[in-house]
Amino acid sequence: MVFESPHLRVTLEHGTATLWLGFPGDPVNALDLSRLRDLDAAVAAVAANRAVRVLVVRSAKPAGFCAGLRPAVMESLRHPTQRANFAWYGQQVFERLAALDAVSVALIDGPCLGAGFELALACDHRVCVARPTTHLGFPEKFACFGGSARLRS
Repeated sequence: MVFESPHLRVTLEHGTATLWLGFPGDPVNALDLSRLRDLDAAVAAVAANRAVRVLVVRSAKPAGFCAGLRPAVMESLRHPTQRANFAWYGQQVFERLAALDAVSVALIDGPCLGAGFELALACDHRVCVARPTTHLGFPEKFACFGGSARLRS
């Protein structure tokens, strides 16, 4: 085990690490500040492990990849400075993922929306499972963690 927290773990086998997202609640694997901290710690553990050549980011839940931010997040960040700090921290976490020496792959099965789509875009490659439940995009029509800059035209 490369990293483990209550709802996130990184396993390693033959040079391939798998980062398993297992955050509870609805929407599936939705992010907030504490979950971003766990993700940051997991990425740091992967970066420090020289045996990792490939990182696969995927859901440990069958219902989807990552459906964005927890609904209460934006409500809890009442002041514009709090929102800016939250966005800045998320940008830093996703930039560390994008800058890994290992090749990163997002395995998308189910909803991949908002901040979840930005997480997938921070990976080098994305593999989508062709199902009617697999959706990609920004339903809130904004990106706060740098994902829109990673979209290719």
